[in-house]
Amino acid sequence: MRTKLMCDIHDRLNLPSISANYALLYVNDEYFGLYVLTDAYKESWIEYVHGEKDTTSLYKSDKCDLSFSCRNRFINENKESTDSDIKELYEFLANINKAKSKFEVES
Repeated sequence: MRTKLMCDIHDRLNLPSISANYALLYVNDEYFGLYVLTDAYKESWIEYVHGEKDTTSLYKSDKCDLSFSCRNRFINENKESTDSDIKELYEFLANINKAKSKFEVES
């Protein structure tokens, strides 16, 4: 429910967001429950929302936070990216982990 609400709030505030909708799942007329279907952030979404083709800065990680120790768990969605592209992510993670205040995070 939080995912659907978050997407709806972003839409109402005109912020870029993926879409989410509820779905009732039936298999052979047997009810299996209520689920939330969501989009995923992909290169096509970046191009549609931000107009950026061939982005090199879209990373995903299934079980990781923004700590520098998790840096090797990120995968770049652009399969044609280079090692220099991921250096920006490593610098970002290092700076986030060094930050002592919200102003340092914002900078």
